[in-house]
Amino acid sequence: MKENKLGLLVIALLLLCLITISVMSIEKVENVVDEAMTMAESTFHETPTEPNQEVENFTIYIPDELKIDEQSKNNAVLVSNDGQSYILFINDIENKQSKLNYETVREHSNGESDWLETFEDEERFGYLYIQPLEDDFEVQIGIGGIKLTTISSIQNIVDDVEMMMDISNSIDYQIVEEG
Repeated sequence: MKENKLGLLVIALLLLCLITISVMSIEKVENVVDEAMTMAESTFHETPTEPNQEVENFTIYIPDELKIDEQSKNNAVLVSNDGQSYILFINDIENKQSKLNYETVREHSNGESDWLETFEDEERFGYLYIQPLEDDFEVQIGIGGIKLTTISSIQNIVDDVEMMMDISNSIDYQIVEEG
């Protein structure tokens, strides 16, 4: 009888430990996402970094740790020294106040396990979207017709968000009139 009680006590303690670890992990993710949201907003409101590269129809600031792997008229794939890809799309029919990319994300967001935050000033509308994947997170930053996306680990989200917002802020492109 004592052995059964001892066995139940051990199982109860193991379950308590697992629940505690799960709660701590969820709190850590929430804290990192909150920090990323704060970083995105502050970087959004900073003076844009001067572009240092010209790519087809736009100019862009590309940090030293990234290089252009592929490019086309309105798209580019940037790759870091460690192989992480950042995919850039520019919809040159949309201005920097456009909410098109944001609305698309908002419609597909489940609102429960992902995060979506917006930022605005007089000339621009921006957003940050973070969606958990199996082991990592999809991070998407948009300013008007600009959308920059990567897959990030929990350890790198804040740094990725800062760099991605800095890049997105720097992009200068000409609006193409439809018709």
